[in-house]
Amino acid sequence: GANGVPATTCELSRPYAITGDTNGNIYFSEIDNYIIRRVAYTDGITTIYAGNTDPSSTGMLLPATSTGLDEVVSLWMDSHGNLYYLEKQLSVIRVIVKSSGIVFNVAGSEGVGGFSGDGGNSTNALIGQAGENLYGDSIGKLYLGDRYNYRIRKITKDWIISTIAGTGFLAMSGDYGAASSAQMSGVKGIWVNSNFNAFISDSDNCRIRKVYFSDGTIRTIGGAGGSTGIQCGYNGEDLPFTSSMLESPNSIWGNTIGDIYFTVKSRVKKASTNSK
Repeated sequence: GANGVPATTCELSRPYAITGDTNGNIYFSEIDNYIIRRVAYTDGITTIYAGNTDPSSTGMLLPATSTGLDEVVSLWMDSHGNLYYLEKQLSVIRVIVKSSGIVFNVAGSEGVGGFSGDGGNSTNALIGQAGENLYGDSIGKLYLGDRYNYRIRKITKDWIISTIAGTGFLAMSGDYGAASSAQMSGVKGIWVNSNFNAFISDSDNCRIRKVYFSDGTIRTIGGAGGSTGIQCGYNGEDLPFTSSMLESPNSIWGNTIGDIYFTVKSRVKKASTNSK
């Protein structure tokens, strides 16, 4: 791919995940070119930040531009400028360390999808092949929507991994109880607010759920169907959030005043979590 040119003149091939740093620079993956690009805030010039266009040459402890990437579907940058990325096909989370530009493994074993390692170092754990969402909170903890393990997993700053929601079984259950005993179906999005509450797009259950940091419980805050039913589709606007049918919610994000925004099949929707 083109390097060192204005971003508006650069041809892209399947741009996908995106994030930004505290200086306004943006970073996004190009899945079909097997790279991560950086676009400078100051002049709009794009450069290849990671990847060598060869997905067969993946590796760790290499400069970011010397390692291969394979389907980077999620990006997150911490306050120190370290860039975390999730490689879907390889079932790994890796980080590009800002100070050195070197790639390190954070979680998963390359090319081996599965579930193991809770309670131990994340570098020894397995994650699902189809994990699709990575998010970090304000103090550096990572959260993974481990989609086909039907779990939300957390990685601390010390790289200890655990499950905060889900049992590993596909279903809809557990509202108002412990999130670790609840069941989910196809988690596609996760966002964590300043109080460390986690908001989850439980996509195949067609609902938005919230895990409360204070007591570890989970409940549905958006989507019809009550505590166990599943009602997918569209039934209008300006409805109470728990009466609104949702069409397989995907990505999710919230602001500081209690509004959340999320994507469904053909819409971007907004809901106030202060008035469910």
